Amino acid sequence: ETSHERLQALGALAVSDGGAVTHFCDKPSENLDKFNGFWGCFGFRRAAARALLQTMMRSIARQPVDISDFGAAVGAFPLASHLDLGTWPNLHRAVEEKLFSSGDPRKAEDPTVPRP
Repeated sequence: ETSHERLQALGALAVSDGGAVTHFCDKPSENLDKFNGFWGCFGFRRAAARALLQTMMRSIARQPVDISDFGAAVGAFPLASHLDLGTWPNLHRAVEEKLFSSGDPRKAEDPTVPRP
């Protein structure tokens, strides 16, 4: 990502050529040239949840955060598209365009399970 506007509006990442996240900041206002991506989702093990939440809360509060605070390697992958559901206009758009599935989300991934 090269758009400073987008990096300031989203959580910014510095991602190495190998896909490792080396730095991150929630909505940075300075040093934007060190970031080259933004986060769109998280995947983690339950055991990492507390450390992830505490680290994210520090970042949102604009406190310094070290990626090693997660206690594990953090990787990144490209997204084909995104919709930031952290804003009311986008949340309304998602509801209006029925971007959410109805029914049991565990069944939504299984094409063999009939959908309502």
